[in-house]
Amino acid sequence: MIIVYTFPDREGLAHNTALEIMETDLCIALKCQMLLNHDDSAVRFPKVIEILTSLRGTATIYLDDILNAQVEIDNS
Repeated sequence: MIIVYTFPDREGLAHNTALEIMETDLCIALKCQMLLNHDDSAVRFPKVIEILTSLRGTATIYLDDILNAQVEIDNS
């Protein structure tokens, strides 16, 4: 699921090219494994990419919420 958490297009990343390469390599590896393990990989692979894209959107919202969360500190 690391594909979900690699965001090469997020603002402020210093090494986004490396993340793009890693994301591409992971997608190629996923496609190869699907070709090896599933007879209907031509149908399944696009569905898997669609699900990963949806999960990525959800992860982006979650990370934004976490990063923008207000933290209260009790000094007592």
